[in-house]
Amino acid sequence: MTLGCFALLFQMKERCKAGTKASLLNARDVVGLLAIYPPRRRRNEAEVLRQMQRRLAARQRDLNNRRRRLKINESKLSKN
Repeated sequence: MTLGCFALLFQMKERCKAGTKASLLNARDVVGLLAIYPPRRRRNEAEVLRQMQRRLAARQRDLNNRRRRLKINESKLSKN
């Protein structure tokens, strides 16, 4: 249980350091960052950051789509 608490603390510290540049940072991203030290397979920092950026972009795209769909549904309900 202590290890889990330390992991959450580390994740929150990383979110605070990243600020608005990575506001959607999650535990998987932190694991990706930690994959650099020591890596299971040879990956460099640029590859890990590129993968993280791709995931963050996909999350942001999904979030934008959900907001758009909610707005469309709300406008349909208000017309009825």
